[in-house]
Amino acid sequence: MSKSFARSILTLALAAVALPTAAHAIEPAELYNAPGQRHVNVCVRLASPVADLRYGDASTTGFRLDDQRTFDDNRCLPGTVRLDLHELIPSTAGPLAFHRGGNGYHDDQNVKYGELADADIGDPLPAPVLSRGGRGAPCDLMDGLHYRADVASIPGEMKYKRPQDVASGNNSGASFLHYGDPGADQGSRDDIHYSYVLWSFVNVRGGGIVRTLLKDDQSVRPCDVAPITMDSWDREGNVNGTVTARYVRIMAGTCPTYGWTVWSHDYFGDGEPAAPHQRAMTGPPPTDPTPNANCPVQEDAQAPGVVTAGPTAVGDSTATLGGSVDPAGAVGSYRFEYGTTPGYGASTAEVALGPDIAPLTVTAPITGLQPGTTYHYRLVATNSHGATYGDNATFTTTAPVPPERVVEQPPPPPPPPPAVRLSELSVTPTAFRRARTRSGSTARIRWNATRAATVTLTFERKTLGMRVGTACRALPRAGLPRRAKRCTRWVKVSGSLKQVAETGKFALRFGGWIGRRPLARGTYRLRAVPLGDDGRLGPARHATFTIR
Repeated sequence: MSKSFARSILTLALAAVALPTAAHAIEPAELYNAPGQRHVNVCVRLASPVADLRYGDASTTGFRLDDQRTFDDNRCLPGTVRLDLHELIPSTAGPLAFHRGGNGYHDDQNVKYGELADADIGDPLPAPVLSRGGRGAPCDLMDGLHYRADVASIPGEMKYKRPQDVASGNNSGASFLHYGDPGADQGSRDDIHYSYVLWSFVNVRGGGIVRTLLKDDQSVRPCDVAPITMDSWDREGNVNGTVTARYVRIMAGTCPTYGWTVWSHDYFGDGEPAAPHQRAMTGPPPTDPTPNANCPVQEDAQAPGVVTAGPTAVGDSTATLGGSVDPAGAVGSYRFEYGTTPGYGASTAEVALGPDIAPLTVTAPITGLQPGTTYHYRLVATNSHGATYGDNATFTTTAPVPPERVVEQPPPPPPPPPAVRLSELSVTPTAFRRARTRSGSTARIRWNATRAATVTLTFERKTLGMRVGTACRALPRAGLPRRAKRCTRWVKVSGSLKQVAETGKFALRFGGWIGRRPLARGTYRLRAVPLGDDGRLGPARHATFTIR
């Protein structure tokens, strides 16, 4: 057992005694905190210029969205807002979808998170992609325990990543503050505070993913699930405190909603005891309302699903085995077991699985098999919730070809040499005066050829054009119309030059004439195409120059 794992077990045990003893046995945290949760990003337009952000009961948070949103990372079009569409929560304001800011969101007002009513969304919503792996699944509640949220800020010095765990070496953006009291850093509004109910806590992928908001004084029921306690670090990577999260149930309107929330934090730098993020209530918990029939229901944690499929290729000593794995929303791995009996005896290497929520096609090659032999195999997948064994399947390797039937094949002909290529194409100097006669020379055209070739040189002149749609058109005789957009056109010049050149570097004297035709003043683009002795054209190369 590693020291870090032993410390995690110890902190879980210490955090578990922070609650009064309940009649239930504490369930393991990993049944509900599947690592690797992924966002379900949906970009939509608002139905009106401004819309309210809401809590899970449809009451407003005090923050509002407008339809002028933009995204630094271009993941959504300008004028749209981003949802994290794992679910829709029914409410008196209609179905609620979770609005997700941050992470590339250009947001001067710092309007980041909250539920958005379907009536305020101008685009039809796709079906939500339910979370899996035990995230948000129902749990047994701790008997008789009832708390009220007491939203408290976590000091900004407490980071959930060490600096060495961040590519930039700077963990300033990895602050627990955002999960303990997200409202504390929401622009200039210091009168609005809330915490999060998270699908998974912040020990996965560097940050938690929000299910809904938890407002101050909201009723909270702790679940019969082991807490998670994490170290926090300062900017130098020193441990400076701990943060504990519990899996809880809140009521989002009439819907029981489960997830992780910060339960307490202990900052070693202030010399104070651990600060709670809730307060215990005496008396029985409030009576639950009748749930709406459309309340989202999450599945329990599951082992992966597997299907053993037929092999995709079989030879006399090799085969490629196939199947499909449903990771069930949790990180895991898969392997194939195989052998000449249903007892197998050999297996492929373990291959890691991400926390996908849909079946994946998987394959694995195997070698060293005996010709003309029947083999048994099956697919096996594992995650933190268990292992699943696929059905047994068989295949038979092909028999070897008898020696007397082996016919020696002549070796294949050598591949043809690559087509001739030019490199280092240039016109020097890049700006020059045209020679007075077509036999004169005021510049050099240079290149380097991989083989002997006949090089054809053609020319295009740079002219001003007018943008029409995606095309650059010639200007009308009247000139560029008002408000028309300029663009650059390259117009082909009649005629060409040809030059037979040997392998290696070559310089052609050039005076700005194409045969008997002098080039007018302007900027030109030279195009050089080599033709090899084998009749194959090489790729074109380009260079620009100016005749003054």
